[in-house]
Amino acid sequence: MTATITEVCISAQAAELIQVESNSKWPHETGGIALGRFEGSTVRIHQATPPGPNAKHGLASFVRDGDFAQQELERVFSESTGSVDYIGEWHSHTLHVGPSPRDRRSMEFIAKSSQYSAANPVLLLALPRGLLRDRTYEIQAFVLVASMLVQVPVIKES
Repeated sequence: MTATITEVCISAQAAELIQVESNSKWPHETGGIALGRFEGSTVRIHQATPPGPNAKHGLASFVRDGDFAQQELERVFSESTGSVDYIGEWHSHTLHVGPSPRDRRSMEFIAKSSQYSAANPVLLLALPRGLLRDRTYEIQAFVLVASMLVQVPVIKES
């Protein structure tokens, strides 16, 4: 997909999973994959996956369970008869900061890899609004365009 992406719409279910998973792992990072579809210049995120049982959670890093993510992708792709597919990645940050250089490099790798078929992968970041227990997270979206992560608006669907 190489069209200009102007917004990301995220389902209430996906946003809730990101919120709950992020809160449960704080102060460590967590994440998963984002599944949905491209509709013109809009990306619709229908589902976000949990990190998987073998994920690695650090204070400033996260590695998802790749086997688990692949199984979830295959299941959702099959159940949707191919209408919902891999869109990108999501993960939390422990502080309210944007994409790191590592985030950009990861998105560049995904864009160039034939394993993903995602020329413009979407990165969703869950950024904490506070440092208290049961904090809420702001979900920000970034799209890789010409080796740059460009922020696009996020619309939470009900």
